Amino acid sequence: MKNEILDDIKHDELRGLLKKGERVIWEGLPSNKINWKIHFFGNTVGEIIKNIVLFILMIFLIGFFLTLLIFIFLDISIETRFMIGIILFISLLSVYYRGHQKRRTKYIISNERILFQLWKKEKVLFENWRLGHREYFSIPFSEINNIAIVEEDPNKGVIFLAVKNPNEIPFDTFDFSNGERRHQPTLELIEEVKEVGEYIKMGIKGKL
Repeated sequence: MKNEILDDIKHDELRGLLKKGERVIWEGLPSNKINWKIHFFGNTVGEIIKNIVLFILMIFLIGFFLTLLIFIFLDISIETRFMIGIILFISLLSVYYRGHQKRRTKYIISNERILFQLWKKEKVLFENWRLGHREYFSIPFSEINNIAIVEEDPNKGVIFLAVKNPNEIPFDTFDFSNGERRHQPTLELIEEVKEVGEYIKMGIKGKL
């Protein structure tokens, strides 16, 4: 698989890495859509009431802690305010980075393999005046045993690739919600996830 590693190639477009005669079956990005809908149908009355109570409680707790934080902030020393400011800045920077990482992630399913454009942060913060850089990898279908789909919203979810030799995969993918490393390569937050999963299954069987 080492001849499939594309991280040393300096391209901004993942399509530029396709070999002659290689066809794009699907191309996509992690979804940025947030499902704000409350699904009443299919839920019992008790579940609906429980969800409403939890939502009100969450709003109350957020308001309470924000009010408490304001009073504490006004009654502490400048040094403590400075430390709180640094902690908040680091927390916001972490959230921003995960969003930045997601926006620069891209996937292509071809008739031969799955290509990944991933965003890797610099080892030194703001090295060369940038947060990170793109890296490019691919996994041929011959190296994938099967897939597992985890739906997070109706027909949107994560595709886990059960590869034959996990230790030979030279890159990591991450859960964009909390930044945790996945134990298997994944395609994150994919819309029409079942349809995309079928493409991969067909590729594993050599039918694309």
